[in-house]
Amino acid sequence: MVKVNLRRWSLEGLISLVVTAGLLSIIISSANAWMHMGRASVMDLRVFGLAFYQLTRTAGQVSGQTLNQGMGAVWLGGSLLLFGLLEARHHLIS
Repeated sequence: MVKVNLRRWSLEGLISLVVTAGLLSIIISSANAWMHMGRASVMDLRVFGLAFYQLTRTAGQVSGQTLNQGMGAVWLGGSLLLFGLLEARHHLIS
């Protein structure tokens, strides 16, 4: 039983980390495309007020910079939330 739980938790943990990273990349890519279309010179990407990525336009070129503390917190928080949802799903099904 312990091996089954450990295997499930490992799989859920890996899935939650990968899915959260994928969602963050989609959000950053979408913001980058929006920044190219718009006239804004600076844009901070935030989740619940916590900035995790900053896009800037300088001389017509758009560049981005990761805000390390915010990115880590958003990624960890999203992963833990998704892990909790996957675990709750397991308990509701079984």
